[in-house]
Amino acid sequence: MVHTRFVFGMLNLPLRQELACGPFTLTPIPEGQEELNIRGSMDTDPVYSAEGLIPLPNDIDQSDPWSYIDQQPIQAMELLLSFAERRFVEIVDPQVQIRWGDEWRVSNSRFHMPLLGNPYGVSWHHGHAHLQEFMNRCLPIVADPERGGRQGLRLALQFYRTNFRHDFVELQYLKSWLSLEILYSRHFDMKTIMEANRFRRISRAIKGLLENCHEKGYIEEHERAPMNEKLGEINRLSARMLGLRFFEDVFRDHPAQVVTEEDMKTFVRVRNDITHRGVMVHDGDDGYGQVHNQEHGRLQALLERVFLAMMGQDANLLTFSWTNWLAGR
Repeated sequence: MVHTRFVFGMLNLPLRQELACGPFTLTPIPEGQEELNIRGSMDTDPVYSAEGLIPLPNDIDQSDPWSYIDQQPIQAMELLLSFAERRFVEIVDPQVQIRWGDEWRVSNSRFHMPLLGNPYGVSWHHGHAHLQEFMNRCLPIVADPERGGRQGLRLALQFYRTNFRHDFVELQYLKSWLSLEILYSRHFDMKTIMEANRFRRISRAIKGLLENCHEKGYIEEHERAPMNEKLGEINRLSARMLGLRFFEDVFRDHPAQVVTEEDMKTFVRVRNDITHRGVMVHDGDDGYGQVHNQEHGRLQALLERVFLAMMGQDANLLTFSWTNWLAGR
């Protein structure tokens, strides 16, 4: 009988003891754990801190074990551990090993280009048992094709995770905003003000009005044509309105997490400044860096509460508001 297993290393993952993540078993490396304990927030070099494995069933195709491995929740595990630890946890050196006597030898491996990120973070969880409970609850949700896939939870977590790589604060803000936009835009089946058939009548009427204005000489053809192209945007719900409706739904059972219209106006304004001008426009007497970092801190705290709410209720973490964004950091 042939014995094979899938093994990999893990960067930047703090572990006190063995952790079960779905089909995977993660084991701490003592030297790496000691190194992580002395790292500060300014360190950038990754730490090889744990190893993971999954025994492979005997009936898999030995010529193509990756078809089985690719069906396992590898990415979901990596994203959730990064979220739980608030640092860039990453899988490296994926390989299939085969047993020869008492020795494991590499049978097959994949090229892997690591995306190095910050090894320092402040964990969401409180101890090993809490982390184990978090992974047991959340891994099936994030790995699920519907909740994790179609609803955008996995993709949003990918953008969130990249914030633990050193980057301009403008890009960090946009990545946090993109995470939220993915989630709220996929949350609603209908993202327009009115149903499409009803709006077609409105659109035809407006086009007729523009044509009439053109015939009377009120507007030129080169002005009328781009106006016609923009008509569809009239029927789109704004990001502010979609976001507020989304937060009302996702925080329905978490009254401490209130998002006001003024909050959304601020977030959208900063997003528009960066998208259209490259930087946030100076606002008020506060220094640019202070204002921008504060707004990104608030946005990221809100995004984290959204993830927690979507991945199952946790009374301990959702009873204090995202507006108290410096708590635990």
